[in-house]
Amino acid sequence: MPYVDSTLLPGERVCYRAVRNRWPYLWAILPTGVASLAAAHRWWPLAAAAVAAMLLVWLWTWQWRAALECAVTDTRVILAVGRLRRRTVETMLSAIAGVSVDQSLLGRLGNVGTVVFTGAGGMREAVDAIADPLELRRQVQIQLARIDRERLEAMRGGPLPSVHAP
Repeated sequence: MPYVDSTLLPGERVCYRAVRNRWPYLWAILPTGVASLAAAHRWWPLAAAAVAAMLLVWLWTWQWRAALECAVTDTRVILAVGRLRRRTVETMLSAIAGVSVDQSLLGRLGNVGTVVFTGAGGMREAVDAIADPLELRRQVQIQLARIDRERLEAMRGGPLPSVHAP
């Protein structure tokens, strides 16, 4: 069972799950090309070594992507990094002061970036190589806005009028 699912509180639901990008899979192209060229020239030991290298690249990339769990729930942001040795961070949405996204030019082109959560007490958590980092930030902001709206409604004793931009 994934870490995020095993730590959900009663009544808590996952609103968004973020994943790492798939770009490292492209490194498998080089050994695949070498294997194809070696097989065409009947250099079987080189072809076998290149296939083994390709499989190692695929396995490493799969494990690297699977080692991160990042989820936004209706009350928390949950991060778990690692398979054998795990580091977890569970932060209540009310403790998050800001969410920033860092992207290089290649990151913008490939829709990959680092998301940095800052919060109360100097908390600062960075999650790197996230696919679609702007969507992760947007989902956190949606949940923060919902919490603020619910808080205001509770203070006023009724629902707030809806405000829609034209």
